[in-house]
This record gives sequence, structure tokens and C-alpha cells, in this order.
Amino acid sequence: MTSPFKIGAIVKYAFEKRRLFFIIPLILLIALLDYFFNQWSELNTLIKAWNDFISPLIGITTLIVALSVWLAELRQDWRNDIPKKLTVIFRFHGKEVMRCNHAELSSEADIRQLGQQIGSQMAEVKYLKFKAPSVEQIKKEVSFTEETGFFMDYDVVFELTDLPELLKDLKPNEYRLWEPPFPEKPLVVSRSPS
Repeated sequence: MTSPFKIGAIVKYAFEKRRLFFIIPLILLIALLDYFFNQWSELNTLIKAWNDFISPLIGITTLIVALSVWLAELRQDWRNDIPKKLTVIFRFHGKEVMRCNHAELSSEADIRQLGQQIGSQMAEVKYLKFKAPSVEQIKKEVSFTEETGFFMDYDVVFELTDLPELLKDLKPNEYRLWEPPFPEKPLVVSRSPS
């Protein structure tokens, strides 16, 4: 048996993901009411008011709602179709030790795997040791650069539990940086004082 809380969650999900299934029955109900009121339009002034004012208002509202739904779907489709880029940050005891900016990403499902692969390449080790569940996705937003145009920008942070040998030689204000056009080896850069 399904609990009322679960039914509420399902209805909420359906309204968020499938608004059209809620809007179509409402539009049909309004159209039916409009049709039946038009059958008796000569009977009283209330129905005349309906035809003169409320019916056009409902038509305009329906058009606005349909355009809003269409634009929301169009925006979501556009966001899904623009290129995806991933910035991967590796920290050790809260301090950034490696960063890769704007690596090509095929889908959101690849974030963790691609991040681990990038980290292994940057640290020149086969496997990195990091807190297993501690993969923090900081943001997901649409960004723009002159070189690439619009793209979906993802940031992910890995907290390392053990520092690879290559990174043990870094000075306290340094970290490894890898960014387009992606030279063979990442650069060692100094952190600007904040």
C-alpha cells in the first residue's frame, strides 16, 4: 500500500516533470465549459459577460500558458544540447593541490569517472586515494566564452586522503593546473594571495 506521503511526492514529481499532463485536462475542462455556456448564451447577461470578457481572457491565458510551457521545454532542450565542460578540483586537507579547467564532458553520468581519470593523469599515478562518498558537485551553470560560445559548466571536488608522490614536492602556495589547450603535462602555478 502506498502512503499519502509517497503519493504526494509522486504528484509533486509529476507536476515538476510532466506539467503538460496537468495543463491539458484543465484546458479541456475550460473548453467544455465554454462550449456549454455558448449553447445558452442568449438566456442571460452573465453568459453574455462570459462571452464578451471571460472567454477571450481564458483564450489569452491559455495561449500564454502554452507559450510558457513551450519556452520552458525549449530552454531545457537547449541546456541539454549545448557542450558540457568539467572543472575538477582536488583538495588535500582542504587545500587545493590540483585543478583541471574545462575538460570535455559527454554526459553528467561521466563526471565521477572522468574526474578520477583526470586526477590520475595529473598526478601520474594509476589510482588516487580519496574519501569514497566525498565527491562534491559544486555547481552546474551555463557559461560563455568567446572561444567556445555557450556551454554547460560543471564543477566537482574530490577530497584526497593520501597525497601522491608527485604532489608532495609542491610548495604550500602551489598547485598543479591543467587547462585548454591541455599541454602534455599540467603546469605548477602559484596561488594568488587572498
